[in-house]
Amino acid sequence: MDDLNRVLLNFTLAVLAGVFLLKSTLAYVAAAAILLVSYIIVYRRYRRHVVLPITVGLALGIILSIHAPCAEQRPLYPYVGEKVPCKVEVASVPVRKTDYVKFNGIVREANGVTVRENVIVYVYGGADFKVNDLLTFEQIKVKQPQQQMNFGSFDYRKYLSGRRVFFTLSGNAKNFSGCTPCRLSPRRMAVRANAWLCDRMEKCFDKNTAAVLKGIFLGDKTDISEQVIEQFRNSGLSHVMAGLHLTILVMLLGILLKRLPKLLKNGILVLAVICFAFITGFTASVVRASVMLIMLTAADTFYREGDSLTNLSLIGLVMLISNPNVIYDASFVLSYSSTLGIICIYPHFRDAFPSWMPAWLRDGLSVTLSAQIGSLPFLVLDYGQF
Repeated sequence: MDDLNRVLLNFTLAVLAGVFLLKSTLAYVAAAAILLVSYIIVYRRYRRHVVLPITVGLALGIILSIHAPCAEQRPLYPYVGEKVPCKVEVASVPVRKTDYVKFNGIVREANGVTVRENVIVYVYGGADFKVNDLLTFEQIKVKQPQQQMNFGSFDYRKYLSGRRVFFTLSGNAKNFSGCTPCRLSPRRMAVRANAWLCDRMEKCFDKNTAAVLKGIFLGDKTDISEQVIEQFRNSGLSHVMAGLHLTILVMLLGILLKRLPKLLKNGILVLAVICFAFITGFTASVVRASVMLIMLTAADTFYREGDSLTNLSLIGLVMLISNPNVIYDASFVLSYSSTLGIICIYPHFRDAFPSWMPAWLRDGLSVTLSAQIGSLPFLVLDYGQF
């Protein structure tokens, strides 16, 4: 493999280390280790391919970390801790709990001022509304998400910042003065399609099965019980919830469309990936999976050799530049690390298994083990177990 093709990988990893550099002592040590190993092992032979990309990448990562989006820069920040009149669009399927309803919302107006801010909304008292409704609240409290209270505990504020959400709204149904349907747009049609698919799954399967299916195929993990999530973690299958649904979709469509001409078949695959990614909300793992699949499909269409490692590096670099806080999104970290593990480790595992084993078994074991090894450090750091 030509080392020039790895310049982008070195640069992306260095940017990632630079972003982490100001966020965590552990990451600081990791970044220093990357620099040291790179200098010692490859400096003499590949100095121009490694030293410059890593140095520039670290500098860019530090700059991105310093200027990462934060709550203080947002128009809702002056209202934190206050109750203000708001108009909020329902941008996800409402999740109804015992005493409240939770949904992803978009604030359109706050205290009489037009804004656009992604939020998480909690409505207590049982209000009646649905996807794509524009809700009017006479007053609703603006909060910042809960910070990490103890060392090693979950930091909800950082997690939401990775999804460009910096505030939560909390209100009572008695302050809810009504709703009006929003005019349809491509984004709202995608949200409505997501709601329809969720409804179909809930009607066709029992509660627990429907919750897992929604998590795998739609990236919606809100209804999955903590016990089931813990079972996924304990079995090392957390990466299944991070972009696998797009791979399954492409595999199934590829089988169904295999008799069509290559250009037509690949065009349908790309269109299906874009539409399905749109429906599932363009989360970090979905963006990673969809862009990689599109790039590999394009390479196959034009009879080029697709380079998964270069594609993955490019996607990671673009996502880091657009939102450095994406490092706090577990779906991005698990999706990226497990994919990197598959690309780098899978060929070695597959060759290590005895030749008498069936190909499907060797491939299945190799992919699973490679993905688990790739995501293992982050599972240990985030959840304290493997």
